Amino acid sequence: GRIYDNKAFPIHLEPSKTYKWCTCGISKSQPMCDGSHTRLDGTEPIKKRPLYRPLVFTVNKAETYHLCNCKQTNNKPFCDGTHRNTEVQTAVSS
Repeated sequence: GRIYDNKAFPIHLEPSKTYKWCTCGISKSQPMCDGSHTRLDGTEPIKKRPLYRPLVFTVNKAETYHLCNCKQTNNKPFCDGTHRNTEVQTAVSS
């Protein structure tokens, strides 16, 4: 998805809830999905499948987690430090 920010988003999550992490990078309620990805559907040449869908997840214990806001993590939806890469830093600053 589109790089939203170059730092992680700390958020307190509860194990009794289901969360939807934004994968497209255009949600107004980052890092969570607000349904904005539906505007992107059908914009690919083939137009047979949706481009983005939120990542639905739960956690095992109540605590503060750091969710990825650059959308480039290899540990979705959690931050893995990828935002420190020069490419991500440059994309956000330009």
